[in-house]
Amino acid sequence: MTPAEWDEHVRTLTARPLVEAAWPTATVRRRRLFLIALHLRGGYEPAEEWEQHLLGIAERAAGGYIGENHLRREAGEAYRRVRAAEEAAWEPIARMDAQRLAAVTVLIDPDLRPSVLDRHPLDAPARDCLDPTGRRPAAEWLGMTVGLIRCVFGDPTRPVRFDPDWRTSSVVDVARAIDAGRAYHLLPVLADALDDAGCRAPRVLGHCRTDTTHAPGCWVVDRVLGRT
Repeated sequence: MTPAEWDEHVRTLTARPLVEAAWPTATVRRRRLFLIALHLRGGYEPAEEWEQHLLGIAERAAGGYIGENHLRREAGEAYRRVRAAEEAAWEPIARMDAQRLAAVTVLIDPDLRPSVLDRHPLDAPARDCLDPTGRRPAAEWLGMTVGLIRCVFGDPTRPVRFDPDWRTSSVVDVARAIDAGRAYHLLPVLADALDDAGCRAPRVLGHCRTDTTHAPGCWVVDRVLGRT
């Protein structure tokens, strides 16, 4: 994909080509964080206890706090619980849970290949994310999705060379505070600290100062903290 094509897809809120362009070079950790953010921010509401728990476990795995084996054990247990509920009674909620579980447990895929994207809504809002009247504007949904793509993956058509000299103690301290507390309101402060450190990269500073959709895995925060 060319930079001009990327910009056009951003302008028209065409999410799937953006993800497909970013996916091949993204690490499994970054892919997983994007899917978690998509799930939590709009695709579904994690109403069930097992779902909230499994998403939390997946996020901890992406953060490196637990291993893949732990994640798989948790997903297996959640799957058994939902199947047991499904077999116990003819309840629509049980069938719905089985579908939701398929979307959540895909997060344990060791490679998170592009085919996993077929289980997540990218081009149109899922029914569960609509407002009570069922009339949530599609542009709102698509804008959120594209915002998450830009936050987690950046712009792969315009790689940014991150100068190690930008990682001053002030810059790292602000990035750690944002990361630990999901304090995205501090991103403009991070931009100022990067500016003071000599960063003049418009995509780095612009993401911190003007973009409004942020999530764990923010590419600028991760670059400051040396994560991939």
